[in-house]
Amino acid sequence: MNGAVLIGTKGVMATCDRGEGVHLLPAARWADYVLPPPLLTRSPGHMLDWIRACKGGGPSCSDFSVSAPFAEWMAVGVVANRVPGKLQWDSQNLRFTNSAEANKYVQPVFRKGWEMKL
Repeated sequence: MNGAVLIGTKGVMATCDRGEGVHLLPAARWADYVLPPPLLTRSPGHMLDWIRACKGGGPSCSDFSVSAPFAEWMAVGVVANRVPGKLQWDSQNLRFTNSAEANKYVQPVFRKGWEMKL
């Protein structure tokens, strides 16, 4: 089974699968806990969500306003695994402010014949 266990100062939070089914441990913690209001629309399924958005039913659940910052965060994490030390990321300018080595991974050099023509 997949999942995660997060250990904090007031107890333990566990999830199953892809973060669904959150549990607080000890179970008595649930008695005082109030769930926050949902922030994002729940997807009816990837394909149906895309079709709904194409037909003007509002943005998809994986709209670029949600998915782009997530993809950026993941890419920055990949660079952080390759470059030692603490890195400072400037999201506005899409670069690391304190590491020329890390910036090499942000704008890679393409081999001849593999350049991107934008």
